[in-house]
This record gives sequence, structure tokens and C-alpha cells, in this order.
Amino acid sequence: MQKLHLDYKGEISVVAFEILEKMYLGIKDDSYHLDEEIMSKAFKGKELSNIQKCDTNLKLKIAYQRYCILIKELLNEYSELSEDEKGKIIDYYLFDNRLEELYYLGLGHYYNAKFKKSQAVLFRSNGGDRNTPVIHGMSSNLETVKLIFNQCREHINKGKDKVRLYSYSKCFGIVLFKYLSIEQDKDSVELRILPNQNINVIYNNDTVMSLQQFIMDEYKASKTDYCIDMSSVRSGKRDNLAVWMKNFLGERSIEIQKIHSPVSDQEVVASRILNQEISNSFNEEELIYLLYRYYKKYYEVRNNDNGDKFRHEFEKVTTYLNEEFEKQLSDNHGENNTQQLKILKAYIERFKLCLGGNEAHDKKVDLIFNFIDWSKENLNLEKDTESIYKFEFTNSMITNFKGFLHNYLMKVSEDLW
Repeated sequence: MQKLHLDYKGEISVVAFEILEKMYLGIKDDSYHLDEEIMSKAFKGKELSNIQKCDTNLKLKIAYQRYCILIKELLNEYSELSEDEKGKIIDYYLFDNRLEELYYLGLGHYYNAKFKKSQAVLFRSNGGDRNTPVIHGMSSNLETVKLIFNQCREHINKGKDKVRLYSYSKCFGIVLFKYLSIEQDKDSVELRILPNQNINVIYNNDTVMSLQQFIMDEYKASKTDYCIDMSSVRSGKRDNLAVWMKNFLGERSIEIQKIHSPVSDQEVVASRILNQEISNSFNEEELIYLLYRYYKKYYEVRNNDNGDKFRHEFEKVTTYLNEEFEKQLSDNHGENNTQQLKILKAYIERFKLCLGGNEAHDKKVDLIFNFIDWSKENLNLEKDTESIYKFEFTNSMITNFKGFLHNYLMKVSEDLW
């Protein structure tokens, strides 16, 4: 067997290199004595207790190759980190993994969930009051992290403990479709943008730490805040989040309710507003214009198209609404003051505004678009208007317009493609 670990000398910690060196010596020479510390590093928990002397060599070969394959991947993934930081994160995944992210399969590996410290632009609709329980000193930092994930789950479930945190999404379209609505007794709605936000981090006073670093360092703090991406799971499947939570929080832990999907919502949960938000207010006309511009752009990016087909279908519906208005107006002998005709006329005006354009609205929309990474926007077009988060009394024109764009126009336009 090749001495694979030599390729990583100087790129991993001294401790990790020495352990791999001793594992290799144990593979090459059955008489080489591996002390208890090395064995406990190479084989964790039940795996160590189940090892029989006769199969130690085989298991060493498997573990050694697994580690070298993993190191190569981690060095590439975390290439932007300093040498010291890279060494620590590699040590964590090789010898710690108390977050239960990493699992081995043969010589390879996979993550049921991956809580990597990174940055993202986050979006949310202005919500109600928050009620975040204070995290007091726990017996260990691992227990603190478990409490954090329990709080995130309770917030998503809207459970009995009434934990109310801040929910954001990495996908602007999800916030726009599901959550950005105007209550009937209000004139506008607030869109909040949090640019360049650290995610999957713990805030210890003024220190920003990855979850893995926080667990390893056992650093104690008087106040702990956090920002956690609940959507980064294997294959983007909600069930894999459930599997991970059971593994990390225990088999008897409460699951996230099936009516909620932090994975498809690309949900990020924060204990408080951690940076300066950018706030934009949209009235009914502006929000409808934003919806039209967003879905047209999404269609263009998705289909590598200039949007002519999307616009053509929108024009056809506008023409139909206009013809229906004229027909009903004729049936009412020219009287256009009935409630139904007033509603129809309002729809036509909004549709014509979208087609005709508006310079002031365009400036406002373009400001939002500057924060969107279109390559990462991923709407679930199978969702219908029932998935829209409804206030007790929500502006029906906006809800209907969302349904028209999302459930009809996008599908019709793509069928023509």
C-alpha cells in the first residue's frame, strides 16, 4: 500500500500526520504496537470496542484510506482557510465529528447534513415579535449546540415552548411567493435583506466561530447567538434532515412537522438580527410589478431565453381580461360601477402596468435583483397558492396574481418551449 499521507505533510496538523504515520506502520507490520490513544483516534466508540485482534490490520487499512481520501477533499473544499484553520477543520472531521454530519460508506463518505461556515445573502418578510430564550451555560459546548438545534426545531414547528426566532431564506423567490404579502388593513409590506451574512456560526461575545470550532474549543461565553442553515442536507431531501436530527439529538427527539420544510424553503434561522438589514417597502402596485419582473427573469434564466414566450402568454391573458371586461360592461349597459367590474378593471390596470413598464418601479426592482444569485434560485413549481403563508386577512389580488404567475403562466410558457 502506498504511503498516501506523505502527500499531505505540512498541509495537515502535526497530530493528524503522526497518527496517519503510525496507522501506516501498523498496516505494514502486524507486530507494530499501536497505543491506546492512537487506536481511540482511529476507531471511535462502538467501532473500537468491536475490533478483534485478528481484523485490526484490515480495519486499519480501511480507516487509513478513508482518512486520506477525506483529507484530499477537505483540503480542496477549505482551500481559502489559513493553514491553522484548515488543520483544525480536518482534525475535527477525522477524529471528532460530534455533530454527526459525516458517515463512511466503504472507502467513501457522505454527509446527511453539512453545517459549513460560509456566507450568504438572506431574505425575509417582516414578521412579528420574537421571543428567544436565553441560552445559559450548559455542561459542555456540545450540549449548547444541541439546545440551539432544539430551539431551531421548536421555532420551525411553532411548538409549545413558543420559541420565536428570525427565519430567512437563501432563495429570494421563496420569500416572494410564500411570505411577501400585504395584510388587508395595511398599505405595504417590508422586505428585509441581510447581505454577506455568516451562516452556520456561533457568536461568542465578539467572536464568530464555526459550529465545529465551537464544539472542539470548549470556549465558554456569557452570551451565545447563532445563525444556522437548516437546508444543507444530502440530496436536498427533507428526510435526510430528519435522519440527521435523530442521530444528533437522539432517537426520542421531536421531529420537524411534515407541514414545514426548512429544506425546500432554504431556511436559515437566526437568534437575532446579526448585521444591518436593508429594508424595502412595497405597496400593492409595486409588489405586483416585482412579482412580474421576478418570474419573467426566472423564466429567462431557467430556459436560457429572452422571455418573449413568457411575455406573449402574459399579453394573451391581458387581452382576454380586457375582452371580458368589455363584454360585462356591455351586459351592464355601460355601467362600470359594479363590484365585479371594478375588480376586473383593477386587474387589467395592473397587468398593463407590468407590460408597459415603470421607471420608478424598475429602479426599486433592480436594487433587489442586485442581491440575487440567479444560478441558485430554485422555486418548487409544484407548490400552489395553498403553500402561501396567509395572514388572517391577506390582499387577495396579490395572492391571486402569485397563483397566476406561479401555477399557470410559468407552466404554460415552459410547455411552449
